[in-house]
Amino acid sequence: MIEATLKFSIPSQHDGSLLECRIYHPLNEGRSSAGRCCAAIVAHPYAPLGGSMDDAVVQLIASACLADGLIVGVFNFRGAGRSQGRTSWQGKAEMEDYQSFIAFVLYYLHHLRRLSTEDRLLSTSQYLSSRGSLNDLSETNSLSPQLEPSSFQSLLLLAGYSYGALITMALPSSLELILAPFESPEPDSVFSEIRRCAETLALRSRKNGHQSSSTQNRPPSAATRGPDLLETRETPIAISRIDHNIRVAYILISPLHGIVRDFLTLWTLRNWSFSSPTSPTDLKLQTNPTLAIYGDSDIFVGIKQLRRWAVPLAEVEIAQGGNQFRHVEVAGASHFWHDEHHSHILGEEVSTFITSLV
Repeated sequence: MIEATLKFSIPSQHDGSLLECRIYHPLNEGRSSAGRCCAAIVAHPYAPLGGSMDDAVVQLIASACLADGLIVGVFNFRGAGRSQGRTSWQGKAEMEDYQSFIAFVLYYLHHLRRLSTEDRLLSTSQYLSSRGSLNDLSETNSLSPQLEPSSFQSLLLLAGYSYGALITMALPSSLELILAPFESPEPDSVFSEIRRCAETLALRSRKNGHQSSSTQNRPPSAATRGPDLLETRETPIAISRIDHNIRVAYILISPLHGIVRDFLTLWTLRNWSFSSPTSPTDLKLQTNPTLAIYGDSDIFVGIKQLRRWAVPLAEVEIAQGGNQFRHVEVAGASHFWHDEHHSHILGEEVSTFITSLV
C-alpha cells in the first residue's frame, strides 16, 4: 500500500467524536478519468475484535481500488485506532460515522474537480491569449466540453469488510438522504466543519501535487484543527452544491448476514433472517452495481445462510436497469482471507468489478 496522501480527522455527525481518516490518491491519476471523478471508501471490521482501517483485507481492497485509478478513503469507526468514542451496541453511531466520511469524500471530490476545472480554464485562457485568439469564440467553445465538470459522471464505491459490510448495507439508500444535513448547515455545526475540512484538504492536496501531506505526522485532531482550518472556522461556507448525478456501487466482503442479531442488534437490520429480497436494504443492492464475495468456510456465518440470502437476491427481476447484484462464493476461503491463494482471488474479483464500473 502506498503512503497516504492525507492523514486527518473529522467529527462524526453523531456526537462530534473525532474520527481518524486517510485519503490515498493513485500514483497515476492520468490513467483514466477516475482520478478526479471516482472514489472508494472501505469500512473495516468490528473494532472490539481488533478491526481497524489497517486491517489486511481493508488494505487489499484499497490497493485494488488505487490500482484502478480511484481515490481511496479509509477511516476508523469510533473506538478503533485513534478515533474517539467507543463502539456502540446498535450500530447507529457507526452508521453516522460512515455517513460523515461519505459526505467528506463527496465534498472533497467536488472541490478537486472544481479546482481542476479552474486550473484548466486558466491554462486554456493563457494558451489562447498567447495565440492572440482569446476572443475567438469558436475555438473557446470547442474546448469547453473538456473543461466542464458535469461532462463526467462521478462514481462512489462504498465497500465494507465483515462488520464494515454490515454497516455499509445499513446506509441510507440514496446520497440525497446522506447529504441533506450538509446542504445548508449552521456555521458552527459539525456539518459545516466537515465541509470546511473537505475544501481545505482539497486545496492542500492540489498544492502538494497529491504527495504525502504534512498532516501525516500530526495527531488526528491537529490534522483538521490546525492553523489553516482554524483560520476558516468562522468563514461562511460558499454556496456550492454537489452534483447528485453520482453513480453508487457496493462491495461487500464476508458480509455478516444475520449474525448474532441479539448481540449486535443493528437497529436497521434486526429482521434480516425474515426479510424478503425486495426489502429497502436489499433493493439498493439490486438497483446499484453490487459485488458480494464470501468464502464457503466462513466461521461466523454458515454458507447455507449466505446462500439463502445471496441467491434469491440475485434472482429477483428488476424492471428498470435489471438486477445488478452479483455474488461470488470462493471455495475454501475463510472469513479472514488469510490464505494467499484466496486473497489473490478476492483481489482479482474486486479489480474485475471496478474495471466494469470505470
